[in-house]
Amino acid sequence: MRVIAVLCLLSTTLLADVAVLKDGSRVSGRIVEKAQSWEVTTEGGLRTFLKEEVEKIIKDPKELLGDVDKVIAAAKDDYQRAVAMVEGPERNALLRESITKIDAARAAVSSTRELFPEDKFADLDQKLMQVMQLKRLLRDRLHSEFASGTTTRVGPARASSVSLEEAFSTLLDPAKRSDAGRRASAREAFRIERALHPEIYELATAAMLFLSRSDAEWNLQGPSLAALQDYFDQSWLKQPTAMTPALHQAAAQWIVELQLSRWVLLAAILLMVVVLGFFLPPVSIILMTAPIILPPLKAAGFNLIWFGVVMTIVMEMGLIHPPVGLNIFVIKSIAPDIPLRDVIWGVMPFVVLMMISIVLLGVFPEIATWFANAIMGTS
Repeated sequence: MRVIAVLCLLSTTLLADVAVLKDGSRVSGRIVEKAQSWEVTTEGGLRTFLKEEVEKIIKDPKELLGDVDKVIAAAKDDYQRAVAMVEGPERNALLRESITKIDAARAAVSSTRELFPEDKFADLDQKLMQVMQLKRLLRDRLHSEFASGTTTRVGPARASSVSLEEAFSTLLDPAKRSDAGRRASAREAFRIERALHPEIYELATAAMLFLSRSDAEWNLQGPSLAALQDYFDQSWLKQPTAMTPALHQAAAQWIVELQLSRWVLLAAILLMVVVLGFFLPPVSIILMTAPIILPPLKAAGFNLIWFGVVMTIVMEMGLIHPPVGLNIFVIKSIAPDIPLRDVIWGVMPFVVLMMISIVLLGVFPEIATWFANAIMGTS
């Protein structure tokens, strides 16, 4: 019962506020004020800061976002103006300026979401998706510039200790990933280079999260490691800075050429999503996989609204699915007196309920589609 109580309270007690320290760093967690200090319960445990060390306590992400909404609105206006303009230096200058603005907005929303990951702030995910879509529209208008290998940079470029190619080599090679020093260097390279190569921003962010732990810590072994390496060995990851819609289509075509039945295809994709859910947040999974998996699913005749509902459930199941679901270890960190075995048994009822809901959605797809059909029509 204690485990279930912790699970029920997790969304309201974990990572609720942000403490901004006077040295500029930020710490998110459940914050309790004491007489002379602040206690912050984070995923890593309890941290205590003297009140003179803390600049302020932030309880609403809007305080960190600032004028992001105005920046997004201004970038939309710039895009509409650019569409109406004739191609030339003036239009390109306007688009570059808009991309600079939207890059700053993306960084603000992304960092804020990392500090406020609770479900009640899911609107930040939608805002991030909106920013990314707008960035792609602006970038498409500068297709000739990007095709020539140039990108819009914000501020002076910082050199990383390893090149982007070496970072991807570490990501793709299990032997190199086992070296903690290589992983740290690769993460730093991804952090710096993703700002210089917008076309790989989502992939670099996911790579940073994945390289934060070793394969052993992710419990990747046997079939799961083999499946991951098979994905890494595909051609669309060999040229990371050339991540174009054509390469996404090549990845989708590779899936189609496997000639799987529609239900085997769905099962394989959902299994992959569960595995990714072990160590990646839902937004990263969607950004990485949607361009690749949606075309084969649509060709197989699946309703994409229905699949979106199923995929959401499966991604959340991955976060609590033994043996390496992230939320299992979050619960363990905030309730260290509860044995890990009890935590795992405590989450199993929720895993079973999610599996049952997926089966019900497969048998009765109208559960997921009736409202959309009622609003937009069956067409």
